[in-house]
Amino acid sequence: MRESQVHALVRSRLTHVGGGAAVLLFRGTHRAATADMLHRVTGFPESTSSFTAGWRGAAASLSDLATIGTTPLGVLLALGDPDLDASLPVRGVLEGTVACCEISNTKPVGRDVDCQNEVTLVSAAFGEAERPVLGRVPDRGWEHGA
Repeated sequence: MRESQVHALVRSRLTHVGGGAAVLLFRGTHRAATADMLHRVTGFPESTSSFTAGWRGAAASLSDLATIGTTPLGVLLALGDPDLDASLPVRGVLEGTVACCEISNTKPVGRDVDCQNEVTLVSAAFGEAERPVLGRVPDRGWEHGA
């Protein structure tokens, strides 16, 4: 199955997804959540610094929130690495994540780390907006913000 077909399947089954982020009406405001996964081979090749990898991990999810006009509330980051300090030094990843969050007026609010076969970063970000630029809101269909 091609990536575009997978995205079409996901959109057909997860009806609250729009612009790369899920948007839900919650206590009078729209809350958005998104997640992204970056792998060593495609997201940050060997020549990429650990700082840049951490920045890219946070930026991947924060950009999804920005596309639909939400204000970021926080970022979660998970790092999987076969050798937690040799292949992608954790300190640099954390510094890159924090720097990206600071420039985006938000902060990292959680993390997870484990050993696995391939260096992988997973980020999730949460945001809110009175009216998202484009998002699917339960029971109201697609909304376009002002």
